[in-house]
Amino acid sequence: MIGEGALSISSAARVCRAFEQDGFENEANSTFASLAADGKFANNTERDMHTWLKGLFANGMELDHIHLAARGKPTF
Repeated sequence: MIGEGALSISSAARVCRAFEQDGFENEANSTFASLAADGKFANNTERDMHTWLKGLFANGMELDHIHLAARGKPTF
């Protein structure tokens, strides 16, 4: 579902953490659940997943960084 864009990586990691809390023991699930410091830093989930996959499969996947310029005044 992640590869199809139907599920975000953050959501998948939350599901894995729920499975883990319910007693499901699996090394891949535990690793996925631990992404982004066990959910404490949800914004880092995708970055952490790419780092994990790169080391796991040595697939050469690289992240592309996109710089966006915002127009107007900040609303905060």
